[in-house]
Amino acid sequence: MIEKMADDLIRYMTEEKMIKENLKEDYTYALISILEKFITIGSILIISFVIRKSIPSILFLLFFLSLRKRTGGFHFRTFAKCYLATVVAYIIIVSISPILSENLYFLLVIFIIAICCIEFIGTVNHPNMNLDDTEFLEEKKKARCLALILGNIICILLLFKIDILYISYMSMAIILDAFLLVFAKLIKQEVKNHEKNY
Repeated sequence: MIEKMADDLIRYMTEEKMIKENLKEDYTYALISILEKFITIGSILIISFVIRKSIPSILFLLFFLSLRKRTGGFHFRTFAKCYLATVVAYIIIVSISPILSENLYFLLVIFIIAICCIEFIGTVNHPNMNLDDTEFLEEKKKARCLALILGNIICILLLFKIDILYISYMSMAIILDAFLLVFAKLIKQEVKNHEKNY
């Protein structure tokens, strides 16, 4: 359905000479990506509003999406599977975050392990990313740096005694990202020729 909408719109834009024929595929891919992100993020925001967890959910999304963009990690082959998995993962996070906020030491141990995984791996060059060697190195550096920055933000907020539920959601964003990163490595869902020991 999303592909058909994107195809129809791009075809119309091509016919109206708004875009060049040779760029049709690029525009279609970009439009599909935007629509898929809009639907996924929109669904999470709607759920968060209904369950009255908008602020922690927005913090979760900010942390997770900023890291995910740099680290890559496991991806499903279809949008439907990705969408379903994302919503289910979010519901699981909503369910376990209050429990983890009551077990702060356990949460911190998992959080530190997650930061270490991201620092060790950096980035998985997923086939959709298809980075060249230079881009791959840059993304690894950015991912590692961003993980440290986000980790420090969480530590500072802990010192200032910010609501532990917020801390839990932000930590879960990093934990989920690290899990997807490690899982992609384990199942070898990556472009191998760029993977070196950096």
